[in-house]
Amino acid sequence: MKLENVLSNLNQVEKNKFINVIDNLIQENNISKQYNQIKQATNNEIVALFKESKPYFHRFLLERLSYINPSISILTDILSRDGNSVPRVSWIETLYYKDLERLQQKAKELSIIERDSDSFSEYEEKMHIYYSCLSEAYNNDIRNNQEPKINDDERSILNVLSSKLNINNDDKVVIEYMIRPCDKQHSILDYLNELRSLGIIFIKNKEQTIYIADETVEILNEIKGKAISDKYLIRVLRSLTDVELSNILKSQNQKIRGIERTNKINNIVHLGLDIRKILSIYVQ
Repeated sequence: MKLENVLSNLNQVEKNKFINVIDNLIQENNISKQYNQIKQATNNEIVALFKESKPYFHRFLLERLSYINPSISILTDILSRDGNSVPRVSWIETLYYKDLERLQQKAKELSIIERDSDSFSEYEEKMHIYYSCLSEAYNNDIRNNQEPKINDDERSILNVLSSKLNINNDDKVVIEYMIRPCDKQHSILDYLNELRSLGIIFIKNKEQTIYIADETVEILNEIKGKAISDKYLIRVLRSLTDVELSNILKSQNQKIRGIERTNKINNIVHLGLDIRKILSIYVQ
């Protein structure tokens, strides 16, 4: 759903967090002098101001999402999936705990990469390298009595590293969870309100419904390194043979025996692989 349509479904209070973020970006970067008070602007005017501030909003989210928080990573992954633009809070909560359970199980399976070993497979060795680098970046802040986070420079380096090592997005989230598990003291609503305060989502409290604009999903996909949305990726994957789909999964240490074609496609989408790598490297 486009931002203008999202705004038309909300009252002023429900828009305020997003408006405050955009207003601050406008003031800090002297973007536009057309509207002195964005809170008095129409929906069309807010959309126009958002378009002007979009590069700064992208940078703002990149910085704020750099703090290691698997819960936020899980939620942004869920909310940026096709079909989740107007979900109910209860549905997102169901998907969150389902993903969290899967994450915890996978973290147990990957615990071997926390220590050096001569018996690593090629992909396990790559994950061990990425784990070690991410752990160092995280613990370096703790040693310096700072709040642990991955700054822009570190994230940029880690993104290049994971790309060169062919570490998929799903395994990156698992590795981050291994370094810093989800905080059990915070509820799903706490994390959703955090996303709301960042201007990522809107919450219609009366209906317990979440709105996320297509424009914001595009930014989240860019931050996560997705070249195209899931629906287009699925179209590409459907054109591949079973052997080619299996090659993609095997390259990521994923099970292929007894897996139906539809599940193979869904599993590949869930891995968050870059379409360019799929086409240039994995398909043989």
